Amino acid sequence: MAQRYIIYIKDTPLFLIQPDDLPKDTILFSVNEDNITKEIEKILEEKSTQSLVLKSDSPEKALKNLMEKLCYIEAAGGLVKNKNEEYLFIYRLNKWDLPKGKLEKKESIIECAVREVEEECGITINSVSHELPSTFHIYKLKGELVLKRTYWFAMNYNGNQQLVPQTEEDIAEVRWLKKEQFNMVIENTYPAIKSLIKDI
Repeated sequence: MAQRYIIYIKDTPLFLIQPDDLPKDTILFSVNEDNITKEIEKILEEKSTQSLVLKSDSPEKALKNLMEKLCYIEAAGGLVKNKNEEYLFIYRLNKWDLPKGKLEKKESIIECAVREVEEECGITINSVSHELPSTFHIYKLKGELVLKRTYWFAMNYNGNQQLVPQTEEDIAEVRWLKKEQFNMVIENTYPAIKSLIKDI
């Protein structure tokens, strides 16, 4: 499969893809290195909801260029499974989400992912099994465009601790959900989270 990245601006995707890898049946507005920030701003200001595409022979290079152009932040989180085949979700700011947070200085990506899950949910992770695909999104913070990459890891939990939502991070609820309950999440979550859990 050709290399590609999808970066979400609110719920609108920006595709970084090779010219021959255009998504079918999707109306896309083509952007380039010169006008990309202007088009991102339009979406953030709700003047447009049109999906964007940046065609490049090297999507990875296009992503690196965007990282240099915008304020780049790294975060990490986890998709945690317990011994009952249930998955851990948080309810924050009226949406279902997965526990995650920003990378701290002198911290590895995996350390960050485990720490954030433990802090936000009040449990102790037993093991990290493998890395999942990263997600990307763009938002505005203090007038500056921010590109955030979130690294995700599949994690295992075997304990019986009571879930404790980290309320100072606006987390209202932490809950174990079975796969059959994922529809509730999919109906009220972010596109990046949908793409992450769709293959479970």
